[in-house]
Parts: sequence; C-alpha cells; structure tokens
Amino acid sequence: MRMRDVKDMGDLRDMSSGDMVDLLDELRAVARRRGTKLLQQGRIQARRAIGAPDPMWVGSALFAGVVLGAVVGAVVAFLMTPMPGREARQRLAQQAEQMRERMPEMKIGHNGRHPGGVPEALDHRPSSEARA
Repeated sequence: MRMRDVKDMGDLRDMSSGDMVDLLDELRAVARRRGTKLLQQGRIQARRAIGAPDPMWVGSALFAGVVLGAVVGAVVAFLMTPMPGREARQRLAQQAEQMRERMPEMKIGHNGRHPGGVPEALDHRPSSEARA
C-alpha cells in the first residue's frame, strides 16, 4: 500500500505487516529528501548570515585570478625581455654548438673521474701544486 492510498486511520488498521513496512520505507525516503533539502537551505542561510561568498563565486574568482595572472605575466615577460626572440634563439643555438664542440674534452671515465686526472681548468690549487 502506498502513502497516497491511506485516507484515514481505518486504512492503517487494516494494513498487513508487509504493507506497513512498505509504507514506512516510503515515509523514510520522503523524510530523507525533505531533511536534505532543509539542510541545504540552512547552509545557504548560514553562509549569508556570516557574509561568506557563494561557492560558485569563489570558483569563478579563482579562475579569473589565474587568467589575469597569466596575462600580466605574459605582458611583463614581453616588456622585460632584453632581446628579440630571433636574437635569443641565435644566441642559444651558438651556445649549444659551443657545448657540442667542447663535449669530447668533458668526458668522464667509468670511475667518475676525468680520464687524464683533474683538468687544470677544474683544479683550484695554485699552479705549482696542480702539476705535482
């Protein structure tokens, strides 16, 4: 039996135990939905009472802040760059080529040491001690 089928107390007296369980389950579901709705309304009213921002506005403000920060960062980087992009790429390519040319000099042996001992460029001792 459904809740809408109950018209008066006589209908409740004539119900079987199975119908009573079904009716109680339906009442429990209705009470749960109503309680959840009231709780949500209470949360909204509490947030308004303490002056807290709406959760949707917090997410929107965060997104706007990230976008604004990216735009400001790009403008500052554009204005503060010491050289044009083409020149920076050329300098980077030149430095990469210099490093490729110096790579054979920089190879390290299997034991973690330079194959010919410590190169003079890396030795910080006075020149008379470095050769000894």
